[in-house]
Parts: sequence; structure tokens; C-alpha cells
Amino acid sequence: MTSKNIKILTQLLNLEGVKVVSHHQYKGIGVILKIESIKTESICPRCGTKSNRLHQNHRYTIKDLPLGEQEVFLEINKRQFKCEKCKKPFTEKLDFVDRRRKYTKRLANKIIQQVIDSDIHSVAKKGYVTTAIYRENVKRCIKKLIGRKTIILKKTWYR
Repeated sequence: MTSKNIKILTQLLNLEGVKVVSHHQYKGIGVILKIESIKTESICPRCGTKSNRLHQNHRYTIKDLPLGEQEVFLEINKRQFKCEKCKKPFTEKLDFVDRRRKYTKRLANKIIQQVIDSDIHSVAKKGYVTTAIYRENVKRCIKKLIGRKTIILKKTWYR
């Protein structure tokens, strides 16, 4: 893959702070874009100290918005750094994905918008994610909006 193609894919992906390093298209699955952070350091969440001391690498795959009819998955090298001050490891924060999620924030926002315009089961049939993930996103969105810990959705709304 040429550096020009990599640059175009990075621009099309439009995620701040990361670059595409390679891509593969798999028939019946979609496109997998291998991405990595362009930053060389991260800030320790405990003490606020910047660190560039790499401790470990963790690769995982998350789902992103489709590109046309193609499903798009991002293979991320999420790095773990070791803080020089408090001597503890910490994982870099990526702004485009919430903690412990397998999908991007922008996919979650699209899901919420589609559910608002329709219902969970109709949107789930489009195949972005499962009905359970749609429910989880709707509940999380409502919690953020009204600040409550427990949300019970009417079953008629998401049938």
C-alpha cells in the first residue's frame, strides 16, 4: 500500500489523533483498517504526568460506521504506558471510543439517532449491532441526558 493511499484512508476515516497503517478487505465481513495513535505519549490518569515509556501493547477490534455497503472495523493498537512518577501502568485514552466498548462513539450516536426516528428492532435489522447493544446505547444516552442511575424503558417503545 502506498503512503498516498494510507493518507487518503486516514482522511476518509476522519478520526482525530490516529492514522491508518494498513487495510484489508474480507469478502462477507467488510473492511478492517489497522490504525494507531500518532501521539508518542499519554497522560497518567492518577497524577497527570506525561509519559512516553511504553509498557505493553494491546490489539483489539471495534466496529465503526459503514463505508457505503461495507462494514468497517478498526484494529487498534491500544498502548499501555508506565508512569515515571507513580510507577504504575495506565492505558492510553482514545477519544473516539468509550471505555470497554466494542464500537466507536460516532456509531453509537448514529444508533441513537436511528432509534429516535424508528424503533430498536427495525434499526437492529439493518445489522450495525445487536438489539441488546441498541438498548444499552439508548439507556446510556438517557442516563447522560437526565443524570439518573437506573432507567427502565417501556417495552412498547423498543418492540
